[in-house]
Amino acid sequence: MGLWKRGKHYWLDTVVHGERHREPLGTTDWREARDLEKKRIAELQQRPPDPTKRARKFSTLTVTAAIDLYADERRSQVSPRMAAWWKEMGRPLAAFFGDKRLRKISPADLTAYQNARRDLGRAPKTVNSELSVLRQVLKHAKLWYRFSDDYRALKNTKPPAGQALTDNDQAHLFEIAKSNPAWFFCVHRCDAGLLLRLARL
Repeated sequence: MGLWKRGKHYWLDTVVHGERHREPLGTTDWREARDLEKKRIAELQQRPPDPTKRARKFSTLTVTAAIDLYADERRSQVSPRMAAWWKEMGRPLAAFFGDKRLRKISPADLTAYQNARRDLGRAPKTVNSELSVLRQVLKHAKLWYRFSDDYRALKNTKPPAGQALTDNDQAHLFEIAKSNPAWFFCVHRCDAGLLLRLARL
């Protein structure tokens, strides 16, 4: 790449911001062509990249390459831990989709991924986290509009975590338990939360 000649005139051939530029310089003089080349490259470097063209190019990447590039590009905007988490969540996605390119992924593929991961015993929360990374990458490639109407995250089937008693609740619990010997025994053997709810009735 660089200067090349077509007929008697010199042309520019260079890559800036990942985009190739081939254009005539309008001169037959080599020295003038070199000056025009430097000036034109400087102009192209100052011009922000076209987001539409950039997204189109991003959509041609495989899932693996897209996730790696997305994490690398955004590493200055997020913590190192977040960038590492994106790549970690991307491993099962890469294993499932292989060399499939982003623009070739369909809503049915996301459903198939959910089913495959659940068949392997993965929790809904884990599967949703993995697909959340793919969703961010698809949005970056301006492709998520294809999935937004059809995609449904898996429902979390894990029972909610219990809530610990506050100091005030615990003091209140034992105060109530003292008023009834059966209740005091229940503090040690029964559901303390249930006892509190009964005491408040």
